[in-house]
Amino acid sequence: MCGDAVLSEAHNWYVRSRLTTAMNHTLDTSETPFGRAVADLHFTRQRLSETRGASADCPKGTILSHRALLSDAGGRAFSLVVECYTAANLAS
Repeated sequence: MCGDAVLSEAHNWYVRSRLTTAMNHTLDTSETPFGRAVADLHFTRQRLSETRGASADCPKGTILSHRALLSDAGGRAFSLVVECYTAANLAS
């Protein structure tokens, strides 16, 4: 995210046991973006694929899709993310 602008619609599949109790609570009880909620893991993001248009997990109108793996500072993977970018998202 950039400020309060929504840059993409993201779908995160993650291993709850690799997050802290506080992170899981934040994700369960708020609208805090995933990346902000898990920032204390000092994660890295490895892009696995980029697709022009919508991947299977993206809504109609998606013009660019990314799949990425998030790993904690120790290199242990904890999340797979699919990011869906629409023209409206990118115009923000």
